[in-house]
Amino acid sequence: MLGYALFGALLPAFLTAGIVYISSSAIITKSLIDRGWIVNDEAQPILGTLVYEDLFIAVYLAVISAVVLGGDGLREAALGVGVALGIILVLFLVAYFGTPLFERLLRTSSHEFTVLRALGVTVLIAGVALTLGVSEAVAAFFAGMAFSSTTYVTDLEELLEPLRDTFATIFFFWIGLITDPLLFVEVLGVIALLVVVSGPPKLLSGFLSGRVYDLDARRSTRVGIALGTRGEFSLIIAAVALAGAGTSLLPEVSQTIYAFTVGYVLVMSVLGSTFMRYSSPLESFAVARFGP
Repeated sequence: MLGYALFGALLPAFLTAGIVYISSSAIITKSLIDRGWIVNDEAQPILGTLVYEDLFIAVYLAVISAVVLGGDGLREAALGVGVALGIILVLFLVAYFGTPLFERLLRTSSHEFTVLRALGVTVLIAGVALTLGVSEAVAAFFAGMAFSSTTYVTDLEELLEPLRDTFATIFFFWIGLITDPLLFVEVLGVIALLVVVSGPPKLLSGFLSGRVYDLDARRSTRVGIALGTRGEFSLIIAAVALAGAGTSLLPEVSQTIYAFTVGYVLVMSVLGSTFMRYSSPLESFAVARFGP
């Protein structure tokens, strides 16, 4: 509703909804490890919510990419959505039934071969999906699901962690590289509004999900705080919007969407990480209000 109030059109509103909805799996997971929360009870609902959101956003990205980039006509957009959902189904089946194949692929005594084979398969799947009109990020996500079912998942996590952190840094560097700082001046009000409107509901929903998991008020508060961080997927959605600039569906608002998304992600990332670091006052308030 907020997106529609800002832009007066359905597609920009749909893009805005995705941007403010999805939490950052990469930033939150790293923060959980850094803060030592990863071994605590609150990690289960946090990670469970992130997995659900990633699955949802995979379908969302496929649909929105087909609509924005597939053509201006309704028929072309509908066809693009159908193709994208079909590819998603194929990727899911590959991830579900392809475990034996991926298991044999990783059966090597060389760490170098393990990394090269995992990355090679991922790039291949992502490239094919991108050629067919599906986001490469979505395809890579399903490739990761396929590898996660193998007995080599722990080895992959250890070997690929430095690459993950390095490429995450490069990703955000690239975002900064192509972003004009002056754009923020025009959308400061929108950024502030989105932070105020979207922050508390995320905190509340995270707190309630912690209670569903029978966590106490302190740990439920940590769930809500952690899930407030936004990041990579919000920026990917904004990049899709920017790629659709000039179409009849997104005539002039693409640059605005991209600008406020970058600012919004920066603010929510800083707030989320800061609140996780200094969560004690909020935890104490929750305990005093709702009991241990």
